[in-house]
Amino acid sequence: MRKLFLCIIVVCLTVWWCGGNLDINTEKEKQITVDKRMVNLSGISKVENKEKEYKLFVKSNNAWVGDIMPLNDGEKLQLYYLYDTDNNGVGYHPIHKFSTRNLYGYEDDGVVIPFGSDLKDLDLAVGTGSFILADGVYHCFYTGHNDINPSVNKDKECIMHAVSKDNVTWEKIQEDTFWAPGGYSGNDFRDPFVFFNDEKQCYQMLVSARKEGEEGGSILSYTSKDLSTWSLEGTFYEQKELYFLECPDLFKMGKYYYLFYSWNNVSYYQMSESMEGPWIKPEYPVLDGNAYYAAKTVEYEGKRYLFGFIDRKKYQDDLEDYSWAGNLCAYELEQNEDGTLKAKIPHQFEEEYFNKEVELPYEAFYGKAWNENNSLILKGKTDQIAGVSFGDLPSTMLLRCKVAFEDASEKGGGFYFGNTGNFKEAYAILLDTQLGKIHYDKKSVADEVSAGPITYSDFKFQSGKKYDLKVVVENEIIVIYLDNTKVLSNRIYRAVDNGWGIFGMSDVRFSDIQMFYAN
Repeated sequence: MRKLFLCIIVVCLTVWWCGGNLDINTEKEKQITVDKRMVNLSGISKVENKEKEYKLFVKSNNAWVGDIMPLNDGEKLQLYYLYDTDNNGVGYHPIHKFSTRNLYGYEDDGVVIPFGSDLKDLDLAVGTGSFILADGVYHCFYTGHNDINPSVNKDKECIMHAVSKDNVTWEKIQEDTFWAPGGYSGNDFRDPFVFFNDEKQCYQMLVSARKEGEEGGSILSYTSKDLSTWSLEGTFYEQKELYFLECPDLFKMGKYYYLFYSWNNVSYYQMSESMEGPWIKPEYPVLDGNAYYAAKTVEYEGKRYLFGFIDRKKYQDDLEDYSWAGNLCAYELEQNEDGTLKAKIPHQFEEEYFNKEVELPYEAFYGKAWNENNSLILKGKTDQIAGVSFGDLPSTMLLRCKVAFEDASEKGGGFYFGNTGNFKEAYAILLDTQLGKIHYDKKSVADEVSAGPITYSDFKFQSGKKYDLKVVVENEIIVIYLDNTKVLSNRIYRAVDNGWGIFGMSDVRFSDIQMFYAN
């Protein structure tokens, strides 16, 4: 296998030096044989070949959504993204686009920026960037990425520019390309974010970078008057905790500036009263868990939205780890009184899409659990878990309720999904009042008694307080919105067409329960 790999590299480099083109878009390459495991040995998960329909958490057929680059062009939201498949070739990640007016009706507009067709092309692979509309012209600034370049002593990454007058036909402006400055890695120089700086009356670009031989990541700042020639202004932000700061995004809301960046499956934010800093790390700098990545924002119809993607899992296997790229996911952002941010369900989901209220069936009660005037009371313990079954999970729905925990020092309760017989063996999403987290850990309800958080979002619970709770389901995607403040997005493949419900490991009350379908 190693000899075969070396032979392939030699052939690719030979073609590269000879200036030859490779047909890297052929159907043969797209039909590369992949591992076709159909059943997990645990019997827990299964693969379905039928392509599902997604209206809220959209994706292209037979492809996945990578980093999203949102733009409001004054008419619609233009959601450009890195297009990923399970069988990428030598060239990969062209930029495709969705457009929408309401976050539930999407048009798939296809390819916008293709990757290069020659092994010498700087954008043999395409990386994240940003889009801006200036004087009637659409501009795309993106990452050119070539995995072969380091082997021939060239930088792997650079910043590239393309323009369009109609947002359909695009022209790459090769002469506007630029590379990492001295002292910074040419292999980690990417993800340009461009905006107009009203204070300086010029365009500003933030670029993710990394100093050679040093720990941590940096975000560099460039300025331009014409969107063509860029001058390095200096370091905009840097820190030592994370290896790199991908997908920077900057916006102002009220008196605060907010800087978003991502690394290792998590999107973070910092805040400041000045674009020059100092940047403050909030107590909870993460709004969702570690299955939601590359979050960027856009203002649309007076509201600020956060767009990222929910990771997928290999083989549609619940026991696998999350992998890069998946389905688009949007949140609505608002400020708390102290200026920190909160993420909530988009109002279009509640006000427009889920508009048919249906009766929620209470099919079975387990342990000390009962219905009291449309409030479900669970008196559970860690060794005597209480539960209520809601029957089979609908393919798409919104559940809305309130939840209160009598003693927040105990373990709490939550939802279970994928029940095929014994609810204690179903997957659990736990509102863990004891640890101050909401988490999903690929564990059963019974195992959550002692499991440590894997995919989680931090939240402080108080004894006796009622919290607003919303659950949106679309196929295997399950998103929990907690108190219009924090979110946890998940994929649970076994949830589809199987039983679901609630459980309690302490005294829990679910009240004001409503369920809605799309009309």
